[in-house]
Amino acid sequence: IQVSDFFVVACLEDFIANAHLFIFETFCRLHQSISISMLADKLNMTPEEAERWIVNLIRNARLDTKIDSKL
Repeated sequence: IQVSDFFVVACLEDFIANAHLFIFETFCRLHQSISISMLADKLNMTPEEAERWIVNLIRNARLDTKIDSKL
């Protein structure tokens, strides 16, 4: 993404948020178990940011799910 692009600047945050969601959904479909560090690497986030992002995603979707800290 070129931040200086006139057409992208207005929707850059939305674009990145949707890209993260697309990567997350695709990654979950391909793998049975996922480590936070592996996902953080794919999302270009720190492990702490990725974990917070996943927790917020679950919370906002009102899913009955849990994050298992042991694989």
